[in-house]
Amino acid sequence: MSEPTLAERVFTRNGVTTDNVVNGLTVIDIGSGGHKLPGSVGLDILQSFSPDILHDITIFPWPVKSGSFDAAVLSHVLEHVPDVIRTMNEVHRILKPGGRALIQVPYFRSIDSVTDPTHIHFFTSRSLDYICQGTKLSLRAYTKSFFRKERFWYGPPHNPTTGIGRLKKMLQKDNFFYDQYISVLLPAQTLTWQLISI
Repeated sequence: MSEPTLAERVFTRNGVTTDNVVNGLTVIDIGSGGHKLPGSVGLDILQSFSPDILHDITIFPWPVKSGSFDAAVLSHVLEHVPDVIRTMNEVHRILKPGGRALIQVPYFRSIDSVTDPTHIHFFTSRSLDYICQGTKLSLRAYTKSFFRKERFWYGPPHNPTTGIGRLKKMLQKDNFFYDQYISVLLPAQTLTWQLISI
């Protein structure tokens, strides 16, 4: 059995792990809130969460040195920011070359994506292709700071444990077909990416 990816260690079926899984890596948890990844540096706008770095991530640049981190965790953050591309450019800036961005957002068909009135963006399996080199959507050149899509999962990055979960996973092999048709009946709750800074 292969070694779990960093995303598989960070994201559990119930959100960000409470275990320290960073294993000596420098990790920043962007929008960490009250559930900061143990062993990481927390960046958040709310003082009540006692973040390591108190800052509004919609104000650029962030008070973080370029090339400082091996990984960045964005758990349910991108759906709240006004400018996803600019936010990801800033993530790219603070990551070391080859650093990983671990991203989880609500799936656009999930009831959670439209319940929260502070959600201003909705995501499909291709939404981050605009910043992922080698995809058709990256040719639109919205950015000069590209990532490579290392892994993508519908839901948390774990194998399903139920029959309906295994059926959904089988039906999700064709992302376009799943997003367009199957997800109407069997929607994922979240989307998860592990991207590499290039």
